[in-house]
Amino acid sequence: MANVILKKGFLDKKLGEKIAELIIAFQKINIPKGIDLEMDFNDVNWNIKELKKRKNKNIVKIENEIKDLKSQMERWHRIVPHVIVHGDINPFNILLLNSRLFFIDFEHVFQGDYLTDPAMFMAHLMALEYQGLTKEACKNSQDNFLQGYLKTRGNFNENEQERFNAYLNYSNHFIMIHRMAWS
Repeated sequence: MANVILKKGFLDKKLGEKIAELIIAFQKINIPKGIDLEMDFNDVNWNIKELKKRKNKNIVKIENEIKDLKSQMERWHRIVPHVIVHGDINPFNILLLNSRLFFIDFEHVFQGDYLTDPAMFMAHLMALEYQGLTKEACKNSQDNFLQGYLKTRGNFNENEQERFNAYLNYSNHFIMIHRMAWS
């Protein structure tokens, strides 16, 4: 999928809506009783540890922001209904084959808030700027996806908007520290 977006220069509305539909369909998969898939912060913790070893000057501030976001997410995790969450939805983990979309890379799957995956995808759309898209093209891609998601799922209420914004903020931080740790 990333190649399609990069080649076109943006994610169009039709494709944004198809990805939204795929996310929603994925989240309807029933989780068998007895299987408990917890949210995993190991990647974030490893990246923070790595940046501390390198004495990154911004890591303390970033770590505190992430701690606050993780606290919110863990609190919501205890009270919101759970669905299956891919945990790493990004354009590189979506295949387009014979006009059908498929997710790949399921190592981060967990049970959690349905707003996690669309927020993660939005953050990854903005990160396509590092792959050569303009900031405006990334923003348009985000808008096209979010319009498709809201058209398919319905508008957010105030509580959902607050959670979505926090998950998006966390995802943006995750991508930033991942890039910093691996560069």
